[in-house]
Amino acid sequence: MKQFYRDYKSGNLVYYSLEKPRSSSNTKNMSAANHLRRIFNAKPSINAATSTVFRRGSYETPEGLRSVVDNFKDLCECKQFRRTANMYSATVRRLVKAQAFPMIEEILEHQKKYDDISSEGFVIRLISLYGKARMFDHARALFDEMPSFNTPRSAKSLTALLNAAITAKRYDTVPELFRKLHSQQSIKVDTPVYNVVVNAYCKMGSTDSALSMLREMEELGLEPNLFTFNTLLHGFYQQHGFAEGEKIWSMMQARGNVSPDVVSYMLKMKAVIGDGGVTEAVKVVDEMRGNGVEPDVRFFSLLIESFCRDGKVEEAKYWYHEMVRCGCVAGPATYGALVPFLCKKGDFDLAFKLCKDAIGGRSLLIGEGALKRVVEALVAEGRVGEAEKLVGLARKKNLKIDLTTP
Repeated sequence: MKQFYRDYKSGNLVYYSLEKPRSSSNTKNMSAANHLRRIFNAKPSINAATSTVFRRGSYETPEGLRSVVDNFKDLCECKQFRRTANMYSATVRRLVKAQAFPMIEEILEHQKKYDDISSEGFVIRLISLYGKARMFDHARALFDEMPSFNTPRSAKSLTALLNAAITAKRYDTVPELFRKLHSQQSIKVDTPVYNVVVNAYCKMGSTDSALSMLREMEELGLEPNLFTFNTLLHGFYQQHGFAEGEKIWSMMQARGNVSPDVVSYMLKMKAVIGDGGVTEAVKVVDEMRGNGVEPDVRFFSLLIESFCRDGKVEEAKYWYHEMVRCGCVAGPATYGALVPFLCKKGDFDLAFKLCKDAIGGRSLLIGEGALKRVVEALVAEGRVGEAEKLVGLARKKNLKIDLTTP
């Protein structure tokens, strides 16, 4: 099985191959070593190409981009590489950031030369990548070409095409394309296809049309699922407020076979906060726990950040400790909102502890701006030693925080 690992010194991805383990750990280690030697000795070009494709600096100059594309195409000669969908996604994502759209077309059109193009799954990946690059017309052209590759088209590839339109923000294209392809191509549609159309209507602000798709699904004997209702909840809560969103919630509960998840309750909580304030949102926590659904880090973070915005320090601290008690790890958004807020409210002890936790681990969990505000607040309070400690930790993470003492 061919895979990749990241060299800890250079940071580059290195291509290697491992056999399936045989009988013992010694045999496994010997097999791995032998295969690594063979790869390094026999395929240096593969390793060099991989290094170039996934080295970030390669995307900063026209020459570097040209090298990335050429090496990516060389790597595609290896069938195992063509199976690594995440490598394709990473490359396209970086080319999008570099605004190198003709090169995205070049590497994706290059894939048509391989036998894999007759696989619907492989084409779905390429369609999705065109969508992520917001090159929907290319995605549509590739879908239309599928018969010439002897590639079957099903509800899965139609779903991928419609999703590509949504990713490319071509929302109005989705309903029209759905009707046309459903009727002309005789593709048997399923719930995921309808879910994409419902999503498109919600993003267009046409919630009534989205609701009509729900009725159409039921007439065809298709079962709406949790994704269907979460999409409708998001649309109705966001566009019409809490009361209208609750009508969709009641419809979901009436079905009996769809139970709300943490995403459903997050959507409800956002609507509650917008309608009646963050204090009312605590009732949503009680409701969800009563129904056996536990908050996750996203839920806690939303609650904490909302209390920070509302100026309620004790509540923000309570829900932070509750998040920790439940085993959730705060992320940058939570630390960025909570730590400066604690300084503003005078709780420097907890602010210092959380800030130290946020920058003292393996990952950096607080932004440079928030950290700078905490350091300045500590200095202003005469807590220079703690400020120096944070500055020292920040420098280890390559953050340039200046310590200015009065």
